[in-house]
Amino acid sequence: MKDYDIEFNVLRENLARKSMIKSMLTSIRTQLTKLEMEEQRLAKIRSKEQADVARLEKVSLAALFMWSSVRRGKTR
Repeated sequence: MKDYDIEFNVLRENLARKSMIKSMLTSIRTQLTKLEMEEQRLAKIRSKEQADVARLEKVSLAALFMWSSVRRGKTR
């Protein structure tokens, strides 16, 4: 009878551990979904900011070219 009690206790402990692991897995999956959504949100922001940087660089290069052209005209 003692062997059955020991086996029953082991099985009960294993079942409790399995339940805890399932709960952890559910929590991790929820976190993963939230993090993936945050990643998408941040990627959109980064894309918009990168477009702004490209636009500003283009304007800056055009301004530099204009300034250089004007400057050359004054030195001649």
